[in-house]
Amino acid sequence: MDNREISTRTTRQGLALGLALLWLAGCMPSNAVEQNWGNSVRNNIAQQILNPQAGKNNTPVAGLSPQAAVNEMENYNKSFKSESQQGSQLQYSTGSGGGQSSGGQSSGGQSGGQ
Repeated sequence: MDNREISTRTTRQGLALGLALLWLAGCMPSNAVEQNWGNSVRNNIAQQILNPQAGKNNTPVAGLSPQAAVNEMENYNKSFKSESQQGSQLQYSTGSGGGQSSGGQSSGGQSGGQ
């Protein structure tokens, strides 16, 4: 066999392998996005069939009163300010040797009873 026959054989094997991989890629199971594709649209259509006049309802959604919402937002924002003040008071130690490790590692290169 000469080099030309070997390179032709290698090229054919590479093409066959590539085609086999492409064929197998078509057999892959679908992912979660493909399984749920269009469900949101179908859900919206079903909701419109159940209550076609829902878009004409101008009553606000039940929730917090405006003053209660303002108070909640103020408390929420204050929670970050107190954390940032506490963060500046924290002290970190860097440990200084001593003590034993409980990691189960043996010192030296050998184990067993010699």
